[in-house]
Amino acid sequence: MDSVLISGISLAVLIGVIALGFLKKWNVGILSFGAALLMGMAAGMTQKQIVAGFNTSLFIILLGSMFLFGIAQINGTMDLLAKKVVALAGGRGWSVPIFMFLLGALVAALGPGTIPGFGIAAMFGVPLALEMKADPFLFCTIGQMGAIAGGMVPWAPTGVVGITKAAEAGYTENVALPLFLNTLLGTLFVSVLLFILYRGWRVKGSADRKSWKDIPRFNRNQWLTLAAILVMVVCVVVFKTDIGLTCFLLACILVALKVADIREGVQSIPWNTILLITGIGVLMNVVITAGGIELLARGLASIMIPRTAPALIALASGVMSWFSSTSGVVMPTMIPTVPAILSNLGPGAASIPPMLMVSALTVGSSCAGISPASTGGGLIMASLAGDLKDHNIPLDHNKLFIKLFLTSIFSVMMAVLFAFIGGYNFTPYG
Repeated sequence: MDSVLISGISLAVLIGVIALGFLKKWNVGILSFGAALLMGMAAGMTQKQIVAGFNTSLFIILLGSMFLFGIAQINGTMDLLAKKVVALAGGRGWSVPIFMFLLGALVAALGPGTIPGFGIAAMFGVPLALEMKADPFLFCTIGQMGAIAGGMVPWAPTGVVGITKAAEAGYTENVALPLFLNTLLGTLFVSVLLFILYRGWRVKGSADRKSWKDIPRFNRNQWLTLAAILVMVVCVVVFKTDIGLTCFLLACILVALKVADIREGVQSIPWNTILLITGIGVLMNVVITAGGIELLARGLASIMIPRTAPALIALASGVMSWFSSTSGVVMPTMIPTVPAILSNLGPGAASIPPMLMVSALTVGSSCAGISPASTGGGLIMASLAGDLKDHNIPLDHNKLFIKLFLTSIFSVMMAVLFAFIGGYNFTPYG
């Protein structure tokens, strides 16, 4: 079968599976596992290659973090912490998204990169939003935008990838600072628009919000849980340990100290959400292997002109990153193509600084990371599923999946708009 036809069919299957799951209210992840087998075989993949699309790293991150934070939710630690943060905010509910952006940026910039920042933003953003009767996506996505910005410092993994790949493409001077500043500016722009989209100015908190002195103190189990969370952050930031495995270890210690019951901890894990995220990841891998995403990206690249090149490379990179890793796949794939793209744009390409293209594709692909099919969005989905369950709030996995995916599309399109209107002109990207 023609490769282009296979690529097109794989994209159609992906869209069809998501639509079927949404309309029938079936778990999209489970549908994806079955569709991956059929589509993979049609694309000439072996079953081993199909199964290799299961993201074990993301699975461990989701499982471990949700186990630890499930314990924190069961014993009331997260709810009480949220109440105390809300009390500190007072009537300034609008300031909490700013706090979330800074929190995500700080954790990521300390060295571990965007993924731990994504995790912290998701784990703290959901209980805060539930306490303040705000949309959890508002706090979590803006927190993850902060993590994207903080993760682009020269010593964090994503920043290192950007600098290294730019050097391999022949750009060795004036790289680190422009890349960081451009990413910071781009994520701030997207964050402001997310704030407007989710009407962040309306966040007031609970009507029965209490002052700090009226809120109960942490008990022994809650102090131990807070200590475990702090140790987790230190281990990830300072010692670069895997966040998922670290959470498992600390959760086991809490169980041994009789802070929580292990059976309740396991039951708190949002298995339906984890199945959804990992299942669709397997199908995404098949679509990528079949050339579906590359076909889409090539189509976008083919219509570039000098005026639209930064915006379209941001869009193409965002599309790719919806279904794959930003720092692991998209940046290493797209940054080396910048010289060839510029050389094919004709005389007008001379007016486009190469670092503008690198920055645009970095921000576009990074903003796609809040997609529920990527790590950032997966962490939000898992955290949200666990907290809603503990609050006895009905949960529609597929509806939340679609809503978060649409939010991710909005974020990417705003990153594209920022590149198109010349938002990077405020930084020394040259």
